[in-house]
Amino acid sequence: MMKKLPFNYPPLVDAFSGGAGKMAVQMTDYKQLPLLLSNHLTIAYYYDINTIGFNWYCYNEDGFKLTEIEEDLIEVEKNKNIIPYLIECLDKDYYMHLYLDHYYISDCDSYRKRHFLHDSATVFGYDTASNVFYAADNFKDRKYVIMEIPFNQIEDAIRGAIDKPATKYKLDKSINFTLEIDAIILIIKGYLESTYLVDGPKKHPKDIKVAYGMEIYDVLFSYLNRLIEGYDRYDHRSFHVMCNHKAVLVALVKYLIEKNLVLNGASILARFEELHSKFMTLRNVFLKYSITKNINLLSKVQENLNNIKQLEKDSLNLLLNNIVTIA
Repeated sequence: MMKKLPFNYPPLVDAFSGGAGKMAVQMTDYKQLPLLLSNHLTIAYYYDINTIGFNWYCYNEDGFKLTEIEEDLIEVEKNKNIIPYLIECLDKDYYMHLYLDHYYISDCDSYRKRHFLHDSATVFGYDTASNVFYAADNFKDRKYVIMEIPFNQIEDAIRGAIDKPATKYKLDKSINFTLEIDAIILIIKGYLESTYLVDGPKKHPKDIKVAYGMEIYDVLFSYLNRLIEGYDRYDHRSFHVMCNHKAVLVALVKYLIEKNLVLNGASILARFEELHSKFMTLRNVFLKYSITKNINLLSKVQENLNNIKQLEKDSLNLLLNNIVTIA
């Protein structure tokens, strides 16, 4: 028997696997798109964890209809085997979010080399004829991919992280979220001003320092300086988040065109597609540095980073000037 729950791969945002899994599920329902865009239109740098990500603290979860149930797999194992339990959950249309130890999964980079507990994989299907589960995670080359994992390997991988919680969830399609044009304008203006002008349902703790929007370019430039001077370590994730963000901007313009909410849509879309393409190229140059260790590549990244920053600023201002406001 085979069963696969709907799963939109690749998701629009895949820099962090836990969020990528949820987004891949949400993207199976077009009604979720306005919410996804709203939550990912701005990016933030969190100084406490030294990470660029999306504006997690101000996510709007009013329409985030994932009915989550946390499970203690130690208790599950006491009462039944893990494999039948996972199949039972999937048969009830639950997706599974799991910590897996990649040491036990043969197609992973860490296989039989080192224990690597990663948060988190999304299991969305199974095939009893082939004895495999279908799961997505940063399994290989740090990329978010779908993999067929044999039953025995996923059982060992779960036992390697048995003290970690598992979450099962369903997508509730009763969402009623509207992406207001005024909110889009505020988010974009805030992005350009390196702040966040829209009150989210959650507030940033006062003791957490955060940089927003265009200021992220300055954060990246400073990071590259430290890397050139040998004061920091290589980490590609920030560049991957930036690529994801430019893809979100492209999706936003397409959405506005579809809803007849922007003038000169085709030419504006072309600019944002160029922005996305340029940042993808920049990320690839940065990835090349990880192989060659050629410092000159980092200087090249810095030079192009300034050009892309100006392109994004000009493109966002152009978009603002062409958004159709409804009186």
